[in-house]
Amino acid sequence: MYWKRKSKATFRKPKVAEETIALIREMAENNRLWGAERIRGELLKLGLRVCKRTIQKYMRGVRTQRPRGQKWSTFLNTHAAHIWACDFLLITDLFFRPLFAFFLIELHSRKVIHVSVTRSPTDA
Repeated sequence: MYWKRKSKATFRKPKVAEETIALIREMAENNRLWGAERIRGELLKLGLRVCKRTIQKYMRGVRTQRPRGQKWSTFLNTHAAHIWACDFLLITDLFFRPLFAFFLIELHSRKVIHVSVTRSPTDA
């Protein structure tokens, strides 16, 4: 119990001043495209030396992760009528000879637009 009490961290004053923390948070909030490295550079111009990791720690509370743009499923639902998919696959026939098939399909209706089968994929 003695060593547990000895090793317990005592309340320490933060090594970074409150004004600097407030400045980091303000910079992070007002300049959404600035990362920790850019904010560190701006603070160095003001004569304040703060490491990148410390800046990231104080930026974390200001910047919330919000979804950017649309999801892939939303994109597909919106544009499926105008998107075609293609595939090139290998098929074996009854005598285990290779056949190569190429097909185009419209995503919205799942309608097959074109199918072509050949023994040699380099043929026209």
